[in-house]
Amino acid sequence: MIRSRKGRDGQSGPQVKILRPAALLWVFLLCILLNLSGCFSQPAPSDSTKSETSTGPELPETYETEVRGINRKLIQASFAGKAADVQVLFADEDSKNLEQEYINTSLHLASVRGSTDTVRILLDNGADVNSTTARGGTALMWAAGSSMKPSDTVRVLLQAGADVHVRSENGRTALIDAAARGNGEIAEILLVAGAEVNGIDEQGITALMMAAAHGHLDCVSTLLKYGASKYAIDLLGQTALDKARDANQAEVIGLLAGEGAER
Repeated sequence: MIRSRKGRDGQSGPQVKILRPAALLWVFLLCILLNLSGCFSQPAPSDSTKSETSTGPELPETYETEVRGINRKLIQASFAGKAADVQVLFADEDSKNLEQEYINTSLHLASVRGSTDTVRILLDNGADVNSTTARGGTALMWAAGSSMKPSDTVRVLLQAGADVHVRSENGRTALIDAAARGNGEIAEILLVAGAEVNGIDEQGITALMMAAAHGHLDCVSTLLKYGASKYAIDLLGQTALDKARDANQAEVIGLLAGEGAER
């Protein structure tokens, strides 16, 4: 506490109240206790079901400003799903200047747009079907989580050797991305291809939890048919039924409760 009083020179001025030794000891002990409590406290895990997967980015501005020549043309044509233009570019005499990085990027962009013909052309011309973005996403993940629901694209990627078990930076798989978007047909294609039905991301979220949280009834039914666990819990201690209740997904709640999901 700061008080004003006259000092030795008779002038008024602020002065800090001096704590007695006993008070200092209590302050010292309090600081120790606060530091110790900080060692044992952990931040609460976030609920990663609250955000839908992206349908894929808009074409990054850097591709317009930093990528030049035929590589930029390939990215633009792939993003637009112009398969004929992509084919022409690979036949162009300048195709020797195409870089693998941009061929792989083009595969991701064509996959998220569901341009199956473009995907085939890119794969035929050396695109790496299991190449990943900086965050670990594959073309299969981008297609699985696309709002375009590109089932045929997913089939083509799988036929080319796409790995259903790859996990992104946050632990997501193609199946979890499909569940978040409600792509039930794609989820079944992935499950038939060997995707782990009860695989989890870094928050302990399963595909069933993701589908339940977003109210994707058909997808929930498909996952249950393939053995998805109704009792798995995430890092928040919640099940798929809990997620559905938190989001007021009445139809999903009814389905899961009817399947005996109550704990």
